[in-house]
Amino acid sequence: MRLVLASGSIRRAVLLKEAGIDFIVSPSNIDESKVQKKDPAALVEELAFLKAQSVSKRYPDDVILGADTIVVCERNIIGKPASLEDAKKILSSLSGKVHHVYTGICLLSMAGGWKKISHEKTEVKFRNLSEKEIARFVEEKMPLDKAGAYSAEEKDFIEYIYGSKTNVFGLPMEITIDLLRQYGIKVR
Repeated sequence: MRLVLASGSIRRAVLLKEAGIDFIVSPSNIDESKVQKKDPAALVEELAFLKAQSVSKRYPDDVILGADTIVVCERNIIGKPASLEDAKKILSSLSGKVHHVYTGICLLSMAGGWKKISHEKTEVKFRNLSEKEIARFVEEKMPLDKAGAYSAEEKDFIEYIYGSKTNVFGLPMEITIDLLRQYGIKVR
């Protein structure tokens, strides 16, 4: 039984490799815009499930790991930026503020007839960012593939992280490892 990561995220793959987990990658192809939930936890859990379900059709005998990450600031749900200009607006809106990163995960086995869905919530505070810093960051990093237009690697933006740091990278490893072990996936 193999583990299949239903994501093309390099950061998620690195986290799994660092934990000594064997897996293959097969990104999902779902239309995330069709899921309209107001509750952030319900939204990321539903998207993680839909991603895992989509990939399970290609790998029906394997265990699929789906994940989805969003940022929530002042009740606004923020996904990946649509453009570089959108990335600048997102980072400006997070400047000097506390926000929350939610990641939903789904472990799914069609052959075994089971699924487990969970999520993690982490509090993050940005320091005040200048327009110049934001513009330079967007130009250099091209953050279009990151929820909230950043990742935990941007240490100079982050004043503090309260909770799972790996969640801010896009995969809460504490929960992920626990679920994998529960369902017999070998973890170092």
